[in-house]
Amino acid sequence: MSSQIKIPSPLRQFTENQSSVSVDGTTVSEVLENIFNQYPEIRNQLLDGNGSIRNFVNIYVNGVDVREKDNLETPVEPGADIRIIPAIAGGSGDLPELEQTELRPAIFPYLNLAWRVNKN
Repeated sequence: MSSQIKIPSPLRQFTENQSSVSVDGTTVSEVLENIFNQYPEIRNQLLDGNGSIRNFVNIYVNGVDVREKDNLETPVEPGADIRIIPAIAGGSGDLPELEQTELRPAIFPYLNLAWRVNKN
């Protein structure tokens, strides 16, 4: 049984605009090699010259960041939910300073992210 790897909008130009790709593999490394065989141009977007996941790319297997597990050797069960999430940067350098802030989880359609929110 294959797993589905979800492709984010900014990277779909490298996968013929596919939003998900069916791939085989028992580790993240094998899964990525199989997607690279289908779509070679996406390799440089995900891995650096040493073959490591780029700093601004996050890969999740069943909701867990592979960096918290075994990185590229993280096991992938058949039917696993695999998601590539590129980091997004930007904004204004003139942001107001927040007082009494805390980290709170915010629920998004496919990720749990922590955002800094004002307690006021």
